[in-house]
Amino acid sequence: MQRDVYEFISQKTNDPIVDWKQCVDTGEEFWIFASDLQFYDTISPIVDGQKYPLPTPQYSPNQRLRRRLSYKNERTLYKRTCDLTGKSILSIYGPHVPGPVYNTQDRRSDKRNPLDFGEEIDKNKTFFEQFAAFRAKVPKIAILNDNGTNSENIAYCQNLAYSKDCYLTTVSWKLENVFYSSNMSWGEWLIDCFFVMDSYHCYECRDSYNLYGCFWLADSWDCKNCRMGQDLLGCQDCIWCIGLRNKKYCVFNEQYTPEAFTEYMQAFKKELLDDKDWLLKKFHAFVQIKPHKAMNIINGDTAYGSNLVNAKDIVSCFNVKNIRECKYCMFGDGMSFSMDLTVGGEQQRCYESITPDFCYKALFTIFCWSCTDVWYSDMCHGCKDCFWCIGLKNQQYCIFNKQYSKNNYYVTIAKIIKNMQKDNEWWEFFPRQDSPFYYNESAAQDYFPRDKKEVEASWWKRLDTFADINIPDRVAFIPASTLPIDPHQCLDTIADTPIQCQETGRLYRILQKELDFYRKRDIPLPRIHHDQRCLYRVQSMPNKDLFLRDCSKTGEKILSVYPSDVWFPVWSKQAYDLQI
Repeated sequence: MQRDVYEFISQKTNDPIVDWKQCVDTGEEFWIFASDLQFYDTISPIVDGQKYPLPTPQYSPNQRLRRRLSYKNERTLYKRTCDLTGKSILSIYGPHVPGPVYNTQDRRSDKRNPLDFGEEIDKNKTFFEQFAAFRAKVPKIAILNDNGTNSENIAYCQNLAYSKDCYLTTVSWKLENVFYSSNMSWGEWLIDCFFVMDSYHCYECRDSYNLYGCFWLADSWDCKNCRMGQDLLGCQDCIWCIGLRNKKYCVFNEQYTPEAFTEYMQAFKKELLDDKDWLLKKFHAFVQIKPHKAMNIINGDTAYGSNLVNAKDIVSCFNVKNIRECKYCMFGDGMSFSMDLTVGGEQQRCYESITPDFCYKALFTIFCWSCTDVWYSDMCHGCKDCFWCIGLKNQQYCIFNKQYSKNNYYVTIAKIIKNMQKDNEWWEFFPRQDSPFYYNESAAQDYFPRDKKEVEASWWKRLDTFADINIPDRVAFIPASTLPIDPHQCLDTIADTPIQCQETGRLYRILQKELDFYRKRDIPLPRIHHDQRCLYRVQSMPNKDLFLRDCSKTGEKILSVYPSDVWFPVWSKQAYDLQI
């Protein structure tokens, strides 16, 4: 956010700006609100009656997010050998990652005791240095899902739970027959979707809720059988529409009779199979001349962000529902009194963490769930009062996976904090150079895309080539350009034939279930790799940022996810609602 955005929010919320800082990584300026200091004070650890205040961060909100995203690999999978059983497994960790990797079931079982890997504190190393070495020693979970326990047939999905028959779908739960999608919940038969909730039989939709039979829809709610639409609410059987409410049988925002619409739909389906890309360009050109909402918020009160539902007292949060008193959070449900979270649900007073589900005061953690007062830890579940731990379950008073008495734990923690303060490690998230993932295989590449030169200049690691899983070596393939667009013209054998992406050259497959989905709904076959399709979806969204600009209708100053130099008009919520 720019300075004028901070000042605008400060005035609107009566929350004074008390300090300005310069990001130690990029040099960009960012500001500290008085409420930030109150939050840091509230969550600052108290050890043996002494409070150890959290300092204000050294990195801007964007760089804090980027650093956390660099620790999230969602789509790049590798075939490797389980270091426990010797069996072939799928893993998010490539051969370049040091240390043992265990298959998911054994890593979670009682076959191994994480306390066996406990170690003493090395006074000759900084704590970040020691934790990096410790992470390399403790066995990692190959891929984070519950396949074979609470889920069935989701082996190729990272961070997926309570689901069935899903493929290359990530950061989701309670799904069935969902492919190439991410940040989803409660749905069936969804392909190439992003943050689509409580929806069924949809294709290429994003940032939407309660859809059925919709294709190429964005920012929409309670819609059925709509095609190529944006910001639709309660609509049915609409094509190429934007900003409609409770409409039926509309094309380009114009009312049709049921008979005329049915005739148009048949022509549309034929055109779609003839030239899908041209139709999408035609729709995007139509969207460019229509007013856009400054921020997409449903039921918000003093909320500054977008794709928020039931939001109160929010600053710079995106794609979250049921959120209260949070700043700089992205993706989740049920966040409250927290800052700087990337994915999460039902947590309170958490800070600078990745997926601290059901946690209270989880600080600087990665995939720690149902924990209380757990700091700087990775993959700990059901723990309390733990520091610098990995892979623990239902433990208390542990440091580096070593058991301490309650008294010794707090005495040692006090010493650790003082040393971290001396080494300037108190309190920052794990260093980016310690991430086990290359920059361009992590989620950081999706939201902060960088080419090879930029990555290397910033001292991030980068992967030069990707090896696609589920594709045998030296197998015959067909170029995507030779693939029939019409799925009805394809033989079933296409499901057994690798296809070469016409843009990246990478190989991908079309599953039999996927082919059946395209045939049933007259959807053209994809000609580009699923990772590239995901990248285009992310690029089609507004940035996860806020800008101060003029409302194109009233001229008043407003905050928006759209900067002032976009082509299309952007209206305030009040002006937008009046024209509907």
